[in-house]
Amino acid sequence: MKADNPDKTSVPVLKLNSTKKFYTGIYPYSVMSSTFYPVGDNSASLKITNSVQEWCGQVFSQLNNKDKFEVSSYSYFESEGDEKLTLKKDILENDLWAKIRINPNALPKGKLTIIPSFQYIRFSHKQLKAYNATATVTNNDNLTVYSINYPELQRNLSITFTTAFPHTIESFTETHASGFGANKKMLTTKATLNKRIQTAYWQQNRNKDLHFRDSLGL
Repeated sequence: MKADNPDKTSVPVLKLNSTKKFYTGIYPYSVMSSTFYPVGDNSASLKITNSVQEWCGQVFSQLNNKDKFEVSSYSYFESEGDEKLTLKKDILENDLWAKIRINPNALPKGKLTIIPSFQYIRFSHKQLKAYNATATVTNNDNLTVYSINYPELQRNLSITFTTAFPHTIESFTETHASGFGANKKMLTTKATLNKRIQTAYWQQNRNKDLHFRDSLGL
C-alpha cells in the first residue's frame, strides 16, 4: 500500500507501471501492470497487480508478498472465475526490470526457475507458476543485454540497458509462441526508448499539462 503517513516502518520502493493499449480488429485492449520493488534490493516485490480491460470483460490479478506469494485472480472466463493460490518465492520476472535499474550486477544468471510476467501469463493463458529458464548477461560496449529463455514456453525476453548508472532501459525484444495447433506461430515484439523526461507526473493531471504528452511523443 502507499503509506498515507510514511514513518520509519515504511518500505521505500521503485514502482514500475507498464501500460499497453492496442486494437485487435474492432477490439480495444487496455493493459496495466504495477510492480512495487524494494529499493533496498533485499526482497521480492511487496505487491504486483495486473489488469486487462477489453470488450469481452475485465480481468484482474494481484500478488502480495507474505510468508509465501499470495495471489488473487478475478476473471470473466468461466474456466478461471475467482481464484486464490499461493506460490513459493521463486524469482519474479516482473521484478527484474526494477532490479536492472537498482543493482544490475546482482541480476540472477544461469539455470533458474522464474515466474513469468503477469501480462504474459494473462495473454498466453498459461498457468501462473515458476518455469525453468536460463538467464544470461552480455556486455556490448556501453550497453548490457539481459536475456531470459523459457524452453517450455518457447519464449525469450531480452532487455538492453546502459551499463553505467542510472542503468536506463533502452529497448527490449520478446519472442514467444502464440496460438494453438496448426495456427501456432512465433510472434516478436520490439520496443525502443523514444523520449524520456523526469517530472512529478502524478502532479501533471490538468489540461494545462497536456504539453508533456508532446514532450514524450505521445
